Order: sequence, then structure tokens, then C-alpha cells
Amino acid sequence: MEHRVDLEEGGILHIRVRGTLSPEDVTQIAARMREAFSGGDQRLVLMDQREAEPRFSREARKAIQREAPELVWDRGGLYGLTHFNRMISRVIVGLVGRSKETRFFDTEDEARAWLRAGMAPRDPP
Repeated sequence: MEHRVDLEEGGILHIRVRGTLSPEDVTQIAARMREAFSGGDQRLVLMDQREAEPRFSREARKAIQREAPELVWDRGGLYGLTHFNRMISRVIVGLVGRSKETRFFDTEDEARAWLRAGMAPRDPP
């Protein structure tokens, strides 16, 4: 998988989709998301699709539809999507009931600002 899934300091799960997204990639990314969010903290997703293929394949879309209902996030900021992928993603996000928690942005800075604005304050050490 050439894609990256990193849990950043501050609790943001940063997913970078690079190139073609296969059904196997979708399954691996979903597994990483479930693992990262098993701790019970805020579930914040930042998804970068600037380097993704311009269109998801039909098989990848089916895998996303299969995995998405099992994935839960408090806020998800997606950026860098082509018009087609944004349209498909909006449909999938709506079908799995995550529309209120998910926003689409043109830039990473906009997406990060929105995620941070909704973050609960952390207790001091």
C-alpha cells in the first residue's frame, strides 16, 4: 500500500491517498482507522487526496461502501478531491449517516482549521 495512515500528535488521523485506490487498500485503511480509534479519544480524520487517481474505480467505491458503515469519526476533513471523487464521497458519506461530521475542503489548512475548531480541550498533564 503506497498510501499513508498516520496518527499525529494531537489525535488527528492523517490519511494520504496516493495513486490508485484498490479494494485491498480500502480494507487496510479501514483497519488502521479502527485500530487508531479504539482508544476512545476524539476521532478526527484528515484525508488528503491530492495525489489520488482522478477517479475511484467501481471496485474501490464498492469497498468504501462496504467498510464505511463500520467506521465512526467525530469530525472528518477531506481535501484535494477531484470533482468526481468529491461527488461520490458526498453520496457515500450521506448514505452511512456521517454528513454532519464530515466536510470537504480545497486545502489542508482549511481542513485542519475546521478539525481544530471542533476539538475538545484536553486536560492539563
